[in-house]
This record gives sequence, C-alpha cells and structure tokens, in this order.
Amino acid sequence: MDIGKYFEVSEAYIRREFKEQYEAGREDMKFKLRRAMWTSAMENNSIAMQIFMAKNYLGMSDKTAVDMTTNLQSVLQECGFEENPVDKTNSEQAQALEDFGIRADSTTTASS
Repeated sequence: MDIGKYFEVSEAYIRREFKEQYEAGREDMKFKLRRAMWTSAMENNSIAMQIFMAKNYLGMSDKTAVDMTTNLQSVLQECGFEENPVDKTNSEQAQALEDFGIRADSTTTASS
C-alpha cells in the first residue's frame, strides 16, 4: 500500500505487476533485519536482543517453575499431605486449605 501511494498507483497494480520483485525485496529486508539483530545481540552485548533471539531461534521461553495447571490434590500430595487432601480427621490439612481461601467442605471445620 505504501509503495502504491509513493508511486501514485493502486496497491493491486503493485501486487500484480511487481509481485516477484516485492517478494524478493521483502525477503532481503528480513535477512538484513535478522543479521542486524544478530550483530546487536553479539557485538553490542544487548541482553534484550539475546533474550529475543533465544526465544525465537532456540525455542526458549519464560516459564514459571510451578505448572499452574496441576490440580490441587497433586500439589497437596507433593507437599506431604495424605492421599486425600481433605482428611476430615486432620485439621492441619483443612487449615492449610482455608489459608488459601479454599473451603475444605461444608462438614470440615478448621481449628482456630
């Protein structure tokens, strides 16, 4: 669209008549941009660019150590609670749940 505006012709005309040149120029631009990014990451010691390149080319990402999709029962078992996370005889388990704003169930009460 910008090229068409510059030459005062329609975008459709540019796409139809100069498709190969446009695509070649776009690929050249992407290559030059990648090279500039690499140079910035390596020579300018740009930490932000190194992180960007690692995420995009090495598949790295910012992930938390805890997978938040794990269900509550599994988390409680890993923390040492018994198999049943809401053991009606264990007020410590019920208290731990309530501390996180989770009601164990209507029959379980936490000791104060």
